Amino acid sequence: MSPVARELHDNIGQRLTFMNMQLEQQKVMNPVIATPLQPINEMMVQTIQEVRMLGRSLNSDLIEKNGLVYTIGKEVERLQQLDKYTVYWEHDDEPQLNKDQKVIVFRIFQEMLNNLLKHAAAKNIYISLAGKERFKMTVKDDGVGFNADEMMNTAKGAGLKNIWKRAELAKLNCHLETAPATKGGKGTIFTLEQIS
Repeated sequence: MSPVARELHDNIGQRLTFMNMQLEQQKVMNPVIATPLQPINEMMVQTIQEVRMLGRSLNSDLIEKNGLVYTIGKEVERLQQLDKYTVYWEHDDEPQLNKDQKVIVFRIFQEMLNNLLKHAAAKNIYISLAGKERFKMTVKDDGVGFNADEMMNTAKGAGLKNIWKRAELAKLNCHLETAPATKGGKGTIFTLEQIS
């Protein structure tokens, strides 16, 4: 387990669990505040689950041992648990990529999801992974979209630049289709694939 993953699991995870126990105790001791505290309690439980999942996903050994399809599938499960999106997940065989490429693909996938969750205001997320003949991953949403050129030229575009740098490092092509809602945008489509 990586040091960051261990820190998330052992330190932050335990602290959150302890805080949640204190919250539960306050609800028992003060029934009047139990109802107002319930949303906080639910968010705390959800955060604990997410920290655990994140800790697992940070461990590159997990990707090597279980493969990219399994690891991305676990992230999809985490997304579905949020109950905020309808997630469509389809895949075929495990891609024929080396260990480093798989780790980079997974990090890119996490960055794509991070951007989507923060900015897209989407209702539906479509994730597909093809590996049978040639690796291709697509992450699509029905959110508000954005001006990619403008974003890449500001500090806010750090995540996008990161995606392209990582793709180049892994010798993969990255393609982005998006437009802001004011210009008829229909969400965002990220495609990552092996260079022909």
